[in-house]
Amino acid sequence: YGLTSYILFSYTSQVCSAPPGRGTASYHGPRTIRTCHNWNTIAHETFHSLGVIHEHQAPSSPRYLTSIAANVKSGMFHNFAPMDASHVQSDAFDPSSLMMYNQMDFSENGLPAITPLRQELYSLN
Repeated sequence: YGLTSYILFSYTSQVCSAPPGRGTASYHGPRTIRTCHNWNTIAHETFHSLGVIHEHQAPSSPRYLTSIAANVKSGMFHNFAPMDASHVQSDAFDPSSLMMYNQMDFSENGLPAITPLRQELYSLN
């Protein structure tokens, strides 16, 4: 069909992941989503390909949770650090979002990587 921008779903033995958005304006090629085994993860990674960030990286997230670098697997904390407001279009925080990690995702030591500041507001499990 002559398309140059599209999402390619690909199975490899690597972790399920997708790059965020199209990257630079000059990027013309597939956004590859690898090794996704369930519909929630496929949807999560598809949203990344469309430019959506993790919910716990929203600039407002520190008002609701704490990401604990010491408990996150080496080299993975970039998936937890809040983004600058200039990189997002909305600062709203939705703890039930499909883009929200649960507390134990990427835990290095069996301890939570994310802890809510007020448990009664939401559950990250």
